[in-house]
Amino acid sequence: MKETKESPSEIKALNDTILRMNEKNVRLTTENKSLKEDMDKLLNEVSDKREKESKGFFYCSTRALGQPI
Repeated sequence: MKETKESPSEIKALNDTILRMNEKNVRLTTENKSLKEDMDKLLNEVSDKREKESKGFFYCSTRALGQPI
């Protein structure tokens, strides 16, 4: 098996690519975490809103049941 030798410029280019990819990975990981936090916050808000609406509906429904037709 023949070993290939990269030139110094090829090694530098590979190292630069690795650094760029690492920086992008860090940035995307941070963005992903932020988006997950935003999504969790919105899901909690929607869940709370639905819970309040369903309690209000139940209250109105039970009052209506006691009313004569």
